[in-house]
Amino acid sequence: NSAYIHFLMGDLDGAERAFRRSTEISPNFSSNHRMLGRILLQRGQKQAALAEMEAEPPPYTDLGLAIAYDALGRRSAADAALARAAQATERTGIYGELNIALAYAARNDRDRAFAWLERAVIARDLNLGHELRYDPMFDALRTDVRYARLLREMKLSKPVR
Repeated sequence: NSAYIHFLMGDLDGAERAFRRSTEISPNFSSNHRMLGRILLQRGQKQAALAEMEAEPPPYTDLGLAIAYDALGRRSAADAALARAAQATERTGIYGELNIALAYAARNDRDRAFAWLERAVIARDLNLGHELRYDPMFDALRTDVRYARLLREMKLSKPVR
């Protein structure tokens, strides 16, 4: 949890240290490698990010791969990974609507990102409030009028940074 709080607050160094420590303690804990990959992407280290995303244990691999492949310009591979993740979410809820919205936001597909965010609201995703407000992947959505409307509907204030 502290790793994720560091990440959401923009402390990439602190987040990386904490996620790496978590990986040492529990190598197969879901999201550690994906979050390390996201940190590396924010630093512009796309190949290193892909390596982390590939290390994410199943069944959570596709979400990170979709984001990394897209950052590397490998659109067809990104599309395939994201389609698998979206289908898995629709069938089993495994990734969660919020995470699918994040992947669409990362590729700046605002319409699909907002459609999945609406689904996350309906599903009452536990992480929606803090991720919507602070996750850097949603930065691309923050200038869209739908973002402000969604915050108002959820009775959330704009993020403070």
